[in-house]
Amino acid sequence: MTQAMLKGALISALLLLAGCGFQLKGSENTNISFDPNLQNVLVIGDSQNSSIPQRVISYLGNNNVSIADTRSAAEFIVTISPVRESFRTVTVDKLARDAEKELSLMVTYALQDAEGNTLQGPVNLYVERIYKHYIDDVNASDSELDIIRRELNYNLAEQIVRRLQAVKTSGQQAS
Repeated sequence: MTQAMLKGALISALLLLAGCGFQLKGSENTNISFDPNLQNVLVIGDSQNSSIPQRVISYLGNNNVSIADTRSAAEFIVTISPVRESFRTVTVDKLARDAEKELSLMVTYALQDAEGNTLQGPVNLYVERIYKHYIDDVNASDSELDIIRRELNYNLAEQIVRRLQAVKTSGQQAS
């Protein structure tokens, strides 16, 4: 009897959480609908120093958008600039040392068709996050900064994909 009640309570709690929109991080639905004419997309970016181009390619590929390997095979070209990163002090402690810092990332992206006509952009995309700066534990600060940087890169890639989702084409021209 108590085991059945426990199962019922667990199922009720899970349904309540799902009904409220709760999802585990990384479990969000990545099925995004793109214009069916948005095919043979070439993504150009600084993939050695940023994960953004690779994430955009992954999103597109996972959603049935064909990826072009060369400019000559591309019907659409997404250009992503290198990420520009900046820091600023947000708060200081009683010894006038940095207590919190803000990391800001900005990237510029544009979408063109094969003929070089601009369909979107260039658009500056911007994200920022405040984090605690541990002056006495540099390793913890560096680890936290790496995690935040990855999350912000992920967010910038999502912004680009959402903008690409809004593209409406008729053949190779945007409407």
